[in-house]
Amino acid sequence: MYLIAGRGRKSTGSSKLPNSHGDLAASVTPPAPLEPHTQDDIEVGIGIDGLDIEHGGFDDVDAGFDDTDLNDPDLLGELEAMRREMGHCEPPSAASGAERHKRTSKPHTVAPGQGALDESSPVKLDHEEEDRAVESVTVTEDDMNDPGLLAELAKYSSSPAPAEQPRDNQTEVAAHPPERTITAAAEPTVQNGSSGVTVEALKKQHQELKRLALAAKRQGDMNQAREMLVQMKSIQTSIDQAQSGMPVSSGTPAFETPRIQQQPGNSVGTSTKRQQPSNEPQLQGTTVPGPLNIHPAPAASASAPRKPPRSHVPPTAQKKAAPGPKQSHKSTRVAPSTLEDIELQNSEFGELATSFAAMKRKLEIQISQATNLAAYFLKTGEKTLALDFHRLKKRSAADLAAVVSFEANGRRLPPPFLHREVQWTMPVEQRRDISVSELQVVVKRIFSDGDLAATLGGKSDFYVQWESGWPRDKNSKGYTRTIKYNEFESSGGDVDVGYTHNIEFVDRHFMRPLQRWIERGKLTVELHKYLGILWGSQLVGRASIPLLELRTKSEVSKLVEIKATSDGAGRTGKPFLGGPIYVDVAARLRLPLTNKAELVAQSERWIYLDNQDTGGNDQAQTQPQFQSQPAAAAAAHELPLQKQTGLNVKGSSAANGDNVSEHRQTADPAQQAESASANATDEANKPQTQSVDDIAEQMNSIETIVSNAVLEMELQLIPERMRNTSDKEHASALQELETAIKLRMSVVAAQVGAGTLTIQDYIDSVTRELQLATQWALTAKKGGRKDLALRALKRVKAMRNELEEMKAAMSAE
Repeated sequence: MYLIAGRGRKSTGSSKLPNSHGDLAASVTPPAPLEPHTQDDIEVGIGIDGLDIEHGGFDDVDAGFDDTDLNDPDLLGELEAMRREMGHCEPPSAASGAERHKRTSKPHTVAPGQGALDESSPVKLDHEEEDRAVESVTVTEDDMNDPGLLAELAKYSSSPAPAEQPRDNQTEVAAHPPERTITAAAEPTVQNGSSGVTVEALKKQHQELKRLALAAKRQGDMNQAREMLVQMKSIQTSIDQAQSGMPVSSGTPAFETPRIQQQPGNSVGTSTKRQQPSNEPQLQGTTVPGPLNIHPAPAASASAPRKPPRSHVPPTAQKKAAPGPKQSHKSTRVAPSTLEDIELQNSEFGELATSFAAMKRKLEIQISQATNLAAYFLKTGEKTLALDFHRLKKRSAADLAAVVSFEANGRRLPPPFLHREVQWTMPVEQRRDISVSELQVVVKRIFSDGDLAATLGGKSDFYVQWESGWPRDKNSKGYTRTIKYNEFESSGGDVDVGYTHNIEFVDRHFMRPLQRWIERGKLTVELHKYLGILWGSQLVGRASIPLLELRTKSEVSKLVEIKATSDGAGRTGKPFLGGPIYVDVAARLRLPLTNKAELVAQSERWIYLDNQDTGGNDQAQTQPQFQSQPAAAAAAHELPLQKQTGLNVKGSSAANGDNVSEHRQTADPAQQAESASANATDEANKPQTQSVDDIAEQMNSIETIVSNAVLEMELQLIPERMRNTSDKEHASALQELETAIKLRMSVVAAQVGAGTLTIQDYIDSVTRELQLATQWALTAKKGGRKDLALRALKRVKAMRNELEEMKAAMSAE
């Protein structure tokens, strides 16, 4: 064998090579003896990395080779055998390099200072030369997107073939060594044309906001309810745009729409593929590829997020991510329901002002309620209250007849109306399906707007178990039906359970033990996951309802949030990772534990027609005044009560009307003038048969006063009356009367200034009021009430002076 040594340097004679570990040497067998003269021409050495071989006494030998020897197959085969013995990887074949050369649109360029590689030559290069040859190649976009090249790279990296990379974000791929190659894994992409999915998600958001709005309203948070309504309108606009084929705007409410946040850092294996832009809003449940993470946006006020964040971050990055699941459930979730109540409350009076049918229906309901309440209070001995509701019934009946007349005469809009708050207290009707010794447990519904599958650990069925703990010696536990997960999903996360069960609970003859237990007694509600007949069930969480209110109430109802427990006997308090779960539960008795009927105060808005512009006699006849004192006592004190006086049926000494408000509904001025003329004609033809008590009540009201002179006179008398009284309630009523008179004067002035009430109509109204006051004076004198007659004559004098001044001013013009 011949020794081939050297580093490509020319030989000027025989030279010795140092035998050290830093030198590179290879022992090969040449195919034929070399000519002696070639040893002085050139010395060529081909080294192998990491090879250290003893020269065996051939250190002084210089072998000369030409191109034929370098390309000799036997020599090359021996070199490859030595490479395999040393454990080096086989470099890419020349054939594969030739194929890559043919696929490129441009010829590969070679770095300066190096000779061009002959791809057709079968010469095998060492590792350093291969690295230099590959790094000198310019890789184009066509190379990076070539399917054959990508498949070959995937073979070296043992990964599936990646998708084609975009041109604007291509990644440099190293060809050697194969184990360092980073390939982009196939990732799901967002489809831009899925408008149906977008509309469906927007509709779900719309329904969810509807439930949240009413829930916030019932919790007393009107600001939150209004914000929900504003977001509903924005989402409805997006739905309309999507259904009409228009591009959906990216601005969506922050409370409902998840926002996309960039992760703080990517791991080594994270793909470099750029996220394709999309015009569709990222909704709940939308899959976003790459290092993006979907987080629900925080609520504008106290409300829990709809779903917990689903993170695609590696475990090391998840530890640093914030906030965690516990922080996402700090706020309280309000109880959801339908939005019809809010919409009805906001649009009720708008509908009454524009629809004859709505106004007639409202008045018919008022007549029915007033009839029933008058009969009830008459039966219980509350004759004053019975009379008040009887007058309300008469007034509503007269207003109904006027509305029918307006509609028959072809009016475009209903007559203008006012409304008052009518309050009364009645006992709750006893439930006939519960005996006096039973407790009825009701599980109404189960609601969750989160990911129930994540909470249950899969799409499992579930049920609710309750336990009262009393009586201790009897079975006080029960179960609802098993609810299928598909039923829960199809109902939109709100399942009506409809469970009712009665248990023996109360011993009316021996109440002391129950009275002691009820101070801390609770109704426990537990949510169980059903695992099947063989595996039984597993506790998910629990909640409790205090029963102390059953002492004075016949029903305790609450929407409780189920909280997770660390174990079956652990304390509650941990929120679920999949979002909150609510259960609507109620505990009912036929009578409270005090054995007395429960009294409930009710309040409604009742309407009546606005006849104040005409000073109509119908108003003077039928307008009731709500007071708990007799009319004679009120007249004796000369306490004029305003029309904003509420109906208090609890029998207090005076009705101040603190909870009563009045609002004038806007109407067409032309229709209002027609209403005033029609009512004036009807009032003039009605007979005037009033008692002294009715006259006193009408004079104590400012509703029938149109004359500005009379209002000023009544306003000047209030300070004197306040000095003459020592009753605080009387003084408070006089102060309210003063405010009402000033408001009435401003309303009349605004009507005259706006042209709704013309000067001639005002004069006619004052003239009719003058005639009515004269008749009151005569009737009061005949009835022996000189004080009422004197008050009426003072009004007559003031109105006559006012009419004379106005007529004189008009004649002077």
